[in-house]
Amino acid sequence: MEKSRSGSMSFPDVSVVSTDCLKVNDLSFTYRSWSAKKNEPILSHLFCTLEEKSKTLLLAPFNTGKSTFARIISGV
Repeated sequence: MEKSRSGSMSFPDVSVVSTDCLKVNDLSFTYRSWSAKKNEPILSHLFCTLEEKSKTLLLAPFNTGKSTFARIISGV
């Protein structure tokens, strides 16, 4: 489990498999809690493969981790 300034991440296998795709296996992320109550994970056990030159649309309800996921895979 890695700690960051804003939360904690658990991603045992996030890697570029080859120049052809990005593969994410079992990604979890929880924002840091500033109170005594522990936060629930915003991303939990996410699996995703993105092929080279593919176009991917990520659709999900408001406040469900879309931007968080994009920041994690882009390294921001």
